[in-house]
Amino acid sequence: MNKITFLIQLDRTGNKFLQRGIFPQIQSELATIIYDSTAMTIYELIVNNKGTMPVLENNMNYLITISWDLIIEHKDITERINNYFPASMVLFIARSQSTIIPSFYKYAYMKLGGILSYRSFANKRIATPYYEYDRGVKRLMRQFGSARFKVLFFEDMKRDVQSYVASLLRHAGIMDAKQKIVFDTIDTNASPSDFDIAINLLVNRIFFPFSFVLPNILVQKSNYFVANVLQSFASRIGVAKLLSVKLCDDPAIATKIQDRYANSNRRLFDILGVDPSTMNYPVLPNQSNF
Repeated sequence: MNKITFLIQLDRTGNKFLQRGIFPQIQSELATIIYDSTAMTIYELIVNNKGTMPVLENNMNYLITISWDLIIEHKDITERINNYFPASMVLFIARSQSTIIPSFYKYAYMKLGGILSYRSFANKRIATPYYEYDRGVKRLMRQFGSARFKVLFFEDMKRDVQSYVASLLRHAGIMDAKQKIVFDTIDTNASPSDFDIAINLLVNRIFFPFSFVLPNILVQKSNYFVANVLQSFASRIGVAKLLSVKLCDDPAIATKIQDRYANSNRRLFDILGVDPSTMNYPVLPNQSNF
């Protein structure tokens, strides 16, 4: 018997960790859109309304990852999930606004070479309803029902990765996940550190003058190579701390994020029937959890 699970994810909620560390270890039991053509066919059918219903392999479980953006913007996706897979499970991974917004900023800061103000970035994010999870969750709960729709929290992965993965895979039809997954070799801290950002910023500034005369791909490859060399050299001589940067240490923005999403989060926990005091859901930014 096949079990189909749709995993709705925001960026910066452990996508790479799952795709690189977890899913490859259970390919014989769980097909995903990265490693399986049938899973990709299901994705195209549900998300892009292309193709026809594929033939599912016997006793194979399928996990189809869909971005939160698509689910929010295209309500017909959820309708197709119900039409084609009425018995499927739907999971959503949420993350506290107090850590996901700074995490997005670190990523953007590194990519843009340090020319982006955190306050400006955060204010633009706060001005949109993108992180008001309660709205989307309420609609999904209504469409799929509480038995088929579950919310997982990124913070639980940071607190206890083995239990988090076991819970996610159990919903996807994989039992005894702790016995199937080898966690020792998995990097659970895939987000860039302050040191990573400092190195990349340095390299970007070195190569920035050449970006106007050299092909973009050549500049990117040069940045990547030089950054790796500098990281290796710096770690050997112990100067990593000298290049450390605190990018999101802005109490005013932290308070603004807390105030902006307080009511949305209360409504979210009411919808889920969860006592917020029992959740590992941070209110203010914690630099170590980015």
